[in-house]
Amino acid sequence: MWGGAITRLQLQQTISRLRKLDELPEVPSENLAVPEVDQTCHLSISREKEIASNLAFLSATSDESLKGMAVCVEEHCNGEGITIRIASNTGDLSAVIREFITLAKILEQAARQGRYPNQVPKCRCPRLIQILSRLRSRHGETWKTAGRPALLAQLHEAINDKSVKARSGLTKSSLKAGRDRARALHALFTKLEGMSDLHAESGKAHEAVGEIIKQAHEFPLVALSAALESSMLDPTLKQYLPGAIGKLASYYSATFELVCAARDRTCRVFQNVQVEPFQIQMPASLQESPWK
Repeated sequence: MWGGAITRLQLQQTISRLRKLDELPEVPSENLAVPEVDQTCHLSISREKEIASNLAFLSATSDESLKGMAVCVEEHCNGEGITIRIASNTGDLSAVIREFITLAKILEQAARQGRYPNQVPKCRCPRLIQILSRLRSRHGETWKTAGRPALLAQLHEAINDKSVKARSGLTKSSLKAGRDRARALHALFTKLEGMSDLHAESGKAHEAVGEIIKQAHEFPLVALSAALESSMLDPTLKQYLPGAIGKLASYYSATFELVCAARDRTCRVFQNVQVEPFQIQMPASLQESPWK
């Protein structure tokens, strides 16, 4: 065509393919959720969303977008049970399923205990290995964390660096509170690292990790960010630490909110908690994708 080797048919096919790639999708129709509780459901939409969101966070095995996890919850017809289904676009689900079965037992126990006034529920997060990896503990060392400094050691050194000083927007008392909290976290981590065998000392290990994520949840992140902002520390470290401590804290808040939901006497769906894997049939074209 026009003296070239491309035929008119080939040109039409190329145009057709480009149109499919560039074609604007239809505007989605609105399908607003009704905020009221359905007569056949015992979980409100907001509570179900909160539960699914917390479970999805706890199920995550990696921060990589190509290693995603999906979680949904389904109420039982009798209103006294719930099924948690977990799916993944890659990897083995067996470890996550085992830990979620442990979580299911914790939630069932919390549901039987009920809610008592002025009593803060004890929260044991089942994702021990995942938390150890985030801490960069020697007990949870992977090829990604091998040779890298431990998170809480970095935090302790950074906030006590000579270039970190009280200034406008960061009072001396706030800085001292942050340093005290960092010192306490570092002491807990040192105790954890001193354990010779986590399997033999499982109870102590869970207790130490539970206290670490609780104190991380109580850590003043605003003060930490303010303290690091004007310091002479590496910019990458200044950006990394608040986010890493926040992720650590989320293990506590997610578990705490789930236990509180289970202890709600007005909703009995946590009396029986089942956990099931959901297998996704991946198309062959995606399995062969270079971006997998």
